[in-house]
Amino acid sequence: MLLSTLKPETKHTVLIYGDSGNGKSVFASSFPGPIKVFDFDGKIASAAGYWGIHDKTRLDHIDADDLQSMNADPEQYAKFYSQLVELEKQARDGKLPWKTVVLDSLTTWCDALMREIIRQNPGIKGAAPGMPGLQTYGIFGAKFREQLSRLLALPCNVVVTAHIAIDKDEHTGEILRRPLVIGRNASYLPIIFGEVYRAFTEIKDDKVTYWAQTQATPSYIARTQIPGLAPRIPLTYSSLVPGIKKN
Repeated sequence: MLLSTLKPETKHTVLIYGDSGNGKSVFASSFPGPIKVFDFDGKIASAAGYWGIHDKTRLDHIDADDLQSMNADPEQYAKFYSQLVELEKQARDGKLPWKTVVLDSLTTWCDALMREIIRQNPGIKGAAPGMPGLQTYGIFGAKFREQLSRLLALPCNVVVTAHIAIDKDEHTGEILRRPLVIGRNASYLPIIFGEVYRAFTEIKDDKVTYWAQTQATPSYIARTQIPGLAPRIPLTYSSLVPGIKKN
């Protein structure tokens, strides 16, 4: 296949990770609507509050499923999975009603997936009842990649948020900051996402500015496939798309 025959990508697959309060949920909800949100964090209210002030009409185009479970509800993951299957069916039938699907966050989604794997495999013994064993992590890695790939294959924008993990490289002693996921799956994420950004803020004269880092450094995972995108951009969807007025 000649590269000259390739058409520009009409959708974005974006992973945005960072500390809490850095604008990840609002960024995800700034993408084109209608938007479907799988809210595992229980923080979509922050986006509702933002748009309630800045653009109330957007609230009518965002549908959020509350999948947060402080009590480790065994149905939490099942609800998500059944809806993923339904989204795939709608896509096959050409009837997908969403322009953007949001998973908020990958970190808490991982927790729900691990609990489901432990529940489905009671014969695998961990260090304590309800704790994962070595085989459990193997199953998790396979499920993590398979189901996340299915989500990203949907014919719409897919935005996934994640919290941040701070680790120390055993060989170099360097401090690494990566998306917080179970096991050693963080390095897999830039392979399957078109865009990987770190969210951060700057405060000057009591004004908070929200940014996305789009290019990798030794300390942070990041990447972009959008030509000409600056190393850091305002944390809005409009910053990704040429011709749209920046917020």
